[in-house]
Amino acid sequence: MRGGALRRAGLRPAGRVAAHIFRHSLATRMIRSGASLEEISQVLRHRKIDSTRLYAKVEFEALRGVALPWPTREVRP
Repeated sequence: MRGGALRRAGLRPAGRVAAHIFRHSLATRMIRSGASLEEISQVLRHRKIDSTRLYAKVEFEALRGVALPWPTREVRP
């Protein structure tokens, strides 16, 4: 999304960073709403799914639900 598109949406872009933040925020919201990477890829118009996978690593709360507990061992005196 370019600055022109952001301006047409009523937003004030501050260079290329604004477009990146907008796209990243949208992808993060979509992940939290249950959207698949394929759906996000289509919305962001990524040509390759690898470009979209970058957004999967930001969803730490969802990852906590599937993470295994850290292995511990008993410490003997």
